[in-house]
Amino acid sequence: MMADNKRSRIFIIPLFFSIVIMAAIFMFSLQNGVVSGSTSLNVTRVSARLIFYKFDSLPTELQNEIISELHFSVRKAAHFTLYALYGFNVFLTFSFFIKKLRFQMLAALCISVVYASFDEIHQHFIPGRTGSIFDVLIDTAGAVFGIIAGVMLLSVINYIKNKYIKEN
Repeated sequence: MMADNKRSRIFIIPLFFSIVIMAAIFMFSLQNGVVSGSTSLNVTRVSARLIFYKFDSLPTELQNEIISELHFSVRKAAHFTLYALYGFNVFLTFSFFIKKLRFQMLAALCISVVYASFDEIHQHFIPGRTGSIFDVLIDTAGAVFGIIAGVMLLSVINYIKNKYIKEN
């Protein structure tokens, strides 16, 4: 009985992370176009330093060209990554309440797509920002990736658990 009670309460962990990620996404979406662009340019600059050997010693013109080329990819990678984490945690949350795997996956995907859509609609009303169906598609791809990672994690956990039960 104690194990069932503990298992039934552990859903709070992925639920908590889902809410934290939603809040982070919302906070990023509240940034106006100038602040958002500046934030992503700073992340792009850090990424360039990690990718290119002695980036800071390159000519300024080449640095600016590299940053210009990377900027779009970094922004879209941020969308993908946040929604991968979100989809993963939403899936894990639903895995505690829904028995069938396909319904767990479908519920997590629907919640992720709805939140991504609302996020883009919300951005439409922020100065210097626009809502983009392309971003919703990137967010959805990230969520699918996160959901698949969640399925794989639960599969490994169940495999180990079943193997341990058979051995004992």
